[in-house]
Amino acid sequence: MKTSKVIFDIQAREGVVARGSMHREKPEDITMSVRAYPIEMPAQCAVMNMVSYCLTMLREKAEQDPSVKGRYTFIVPENVAIRFFEAQLCVNRGIDIFSRLRKQWMLTPQYNIEFVDEQGTVQTANVWELAIMGLANELQVMLDKSSGWSLNFVNSRTLYRYEIIREDGGDVSEILTAGQTVNFNDGVDTEGKGLKCREFNFLSGQFTVTRRDVRDRNQHVTAHFYVPRLIQAVNEEDGSQISTTSNVIVANDNLEPMYQNGVYVVNAAYLRTKTAEMLPRIKSTRNATVTTVEAESKQF
Repeated sequence: MKTSKVIFDIQAREGVVARGSMHREKPEDITMSVRAYPIEMPAQCAVMNMVSYCLTMLREKAEQDPSVKGRYTFIVPENVAIRFFEAQLCVNRGIDIFSRLRKQWMLTPQYNIEFVDEQGTVQTANVWELAIMGLANELQVMLDKSSGWSLNFVNSRTLYRYEIIREDGGDVSEILTAGQTVNFNDGVDTEGKGLKCREFNFLSGQFTVTRRDVRDRNQHVTAHFYVPRLIQAVNEEDGSQISTTSNVIVANDNLEPMYQNGVYVVNAAYLRTKTAEMLPRIKSTRNATVTTVEAESKQF
C-alpha cells in the first residue's frame, strides 16, 4: 500500500455500496462515493461492480493523462478478494478470467434481474455474469505487467488479523481451539504442530487464537482460526510502547504507530471505518416499547 497513488476501500450492505479513497500525498483528505444497488443483488456483485467502475474511470483518465498510470490499492471483503487473486493467476497463466471466475452455481434463476435496455425493452440478466464480465474486461488489460498499471488487492480482514492453517492442508480444528495460545517464528509454529500463517511469512511471537465458523451455500460449516495482526505503537502521552491492533490505534488518539509500515495499515483501517459509516446499520435494541395484543389479533 505504501507505494500506491490511491487506496480505495469498497464495502456494500443492504442495497448500498460505498467507496472511500485516500491519496498517498494527502491521507488526511478522504473522498467518499455512495450509490444504491438492487437489494436482491449479492453484496459481492455490488463491490465488484464498483471496482469495475473505478478501473474504467482510471483507464479513461489515463487516456488523457498517461501519468495517471501507476499503482493503486483496492481493499475489499475477503469473499471478493479471492476472486481478484484468482484473476491475477489467470493473467499470469494466459487463462480467460471470465470463464474461470464464473461458477456454475452462479447461473441459477435466483440471481436473475430484470432491467430496461436503451430501446425500452425489458431484459433479463444474471447479476453474477454481469459483474464478472465487467471486471474481467478491465482486469484482463490492467493486470498485465506490460500495461503500465499495478493493481494491489487487499483482503480487508488482513488489516486486523491473520489466518492460521495447517501446512498439510488438513482440518486445522483438529489442532487448534479458540482461546489457545500459539507461538510462531517466521510464519510457522515453534512447537512442531504443523501450523503456518496463511498471509504473513514473517509472523513471530505469542498469540491467542480466535475461531470463526463459516457456513457455505451448501450449509457446510468450516472452522477458521485467526491471530491478531499486531502493530508496534507508542503512547504519545507517556512514551510507553505497546503491541496492539489497528482498531485500537484508530480508536485512541494518543497512540501512534512506531514504524512506517504500521502507519499505512492504520491509515487503511481508518479509511475503512469512514467507509463503513456510509452504509446502513442494523439498530441494536436496548430500550424497547412493548405493546401487548390479543393472541387472535392480526397486528404485528
